[in-house]
Amino acid sequence: MLVKHYTLFTFPVLFKSRYQYFREGTCNLFVFYAPHYGWRHVEVTSSRTQKDFAHQMKDLVDVHFPRGENIRVVLDQYGSVKAMQCLE
Repeated sequence: MLVKHYTLFTFPVLFKSRYQYFREGTCNLFVFYAPHYGWRHVEVTSSRTQKDFAHQMKDLVDVHFPRGENIRVVLDQYGSVKAMQCLE
């Protein structure tokens, strides 16, 4: 979530501040990394759909690792099942 932070006021005795934030929109991050190569790639999209996921997987295979025989993909558990359906 993209937010703007504002400090409303500060309590000088307690050294505490109250914060308020305003939502400015959302975005999605696809993060790819290969620690043994020292490589990482972040792609920012405005939405997180099966089509976006399929496009990123295609780029991973065709653009970033075209000569890879085996590519291990580790997914988070949030939405992974739906994302894997588009690969079938």
